[in-house]
Amino acid sequence: MNKEPVIDSLADAADYILNVLSRFIGANTVFVARNDSVTNTILKVFNRSEVLIEEGAELPLYETYCYLVCQNTDQPVVIRNTEEDPLTSHLKVTRQMGACSFIGVPIMSNDNHSVGTICAMDRKPYIFDQNEISLLKAMAKFLSYTVQLEEALFIDSLTGVYNRNYLKRYMSAMAEGEKGIVMFLDLDDFKHVNDKYGHNTGDMLLQKLADRLKQNMSRHDALIRLGGDEFILLLRADGAIGMDGDIDRFTTDVLSCIRRPFQIGDRSICVTASVGVSRFVGGADWEELIQSADRAMYKVKQSGKDNYLTASN
Repeated sequence: MNKEPVIDSLADAADYILNVLSRFIGANTVFVARNDSVTNTILKVFNRSEVLIEEGAELPLYETYCYLVCQNTDQPVVIRNTEEDPLTSHLKVTRQMGACSFIGVPIMSNDNHSVGTICAMDRKPYIFDQNEISLLKAMAKFLSYTVQLEEALFIDSLTGVYNRNYLKRYMSAMAEGEKGIVMFLDLDDFKHVNDKYGHNTGDMLLQKLADRLKQNMSRHDALIRLGGDEFILLLRADGAIGMDGDIDRFTTDVLSCIRRPFQIGDRSICVTASVGVSRFVGGADWEELIQSADRAMYKVKQSGKDNYLTASN
């Protein structure tokens, strides 16, 4: 007896689901997209004959049909002719592709917002029957569960950034020879904040800190909370630090953003951080990279805090 494929990520689940849908939905194209509220990325796609959508394609979310799906999560978005429908006739993608029929249903996250879509479309007029609509909705629900399980495994429940479980996955996905930096960040004297204001205030400060750090990073980078007040920033050369790897500029900006007072209720709380930096190349020993950045961070702690040091690895 054949074993069912193991589904350990949204991409794997999407691949499996498109294989199923292609047997039961006659439309030319079925695809799964994921978005980060800014960019829409085609994760997996099945094209029966004509290539309407290409896997890996990225567009600003608001320029896509998926945006309509994300804005109307209560029911499927069904468009019989994209050139004639007022919701889609003005879009650049419609001018490029011409008339198509389209249906899309959302993939929902734990906090009930759309993180992706599962859609079908055809160049010819295509009437999606109730069985096909029900099947798309069921598969979207399945993908939603996959997203929620992934979030539970890889997302820090306090700050909403990645947790240490994600670290190995991110580093192992680095392409051979890909360059970037690891930043090990630890707040200075955070225990004093908890002791003086209480742990609830300390937790809120960590949440606000995570939000600030994310604003300095690109979507190619990853922010990870190891635990307590320790964070790791994984930055690719094509992300926030740029291809020139301007570590000094980026790290100085990060330290400056942390120094700005955090407003929590009626309190204005000031903190600083110590940062250790380690350069990496894809394929390197990621555990040693983290340890190297950690050692550099402790040297900063010992020499006065509120600064950074780049390891000599």
